[in-house]
Amino acid sequence: MTERDPRFERMSRYEPGRRPYVQVTCPDLGKYHARVIGWIPGEVFIEYPIKILDYVTTGQLEVAWIPTATAIRIRRSDSIWLSNEDDHDWHQTEDERIKYRADPWTVYQQEAR
Repeated sequence: MTERDPRFERMSRYEPGRRPYVQVTCPDLGKYHARVIGWIPGEVFIEYPIKILDYVTTGQLEVAWIPTATAIRIRRSDSIWLSNEDDHDWHQTEDERIKYRADPWTVYQQEAR
């Protein structure tokens, strides 16, 4: 039997549909886009697709804990994938506050070729 990760007990969570998008940079996967499910000090728990077939077709999502310093908040409209469950009004309001814009010319490992 696998033990439950103790970080889940103290994790603050975003509401479904209101999970912010981030661009993650890591040595193994390079740059990729994910959504933040929750956080603890110094780490965020994310979900992300390994391969993206099109903008809203991602297949199964992977999850991982990553250091907060490896993620930067991006606008939903700049993400290379979206969730059909997103609260569009909430994301539009939140996106107006984000100054960083993801480079549209970056090629991400998630994109199916």
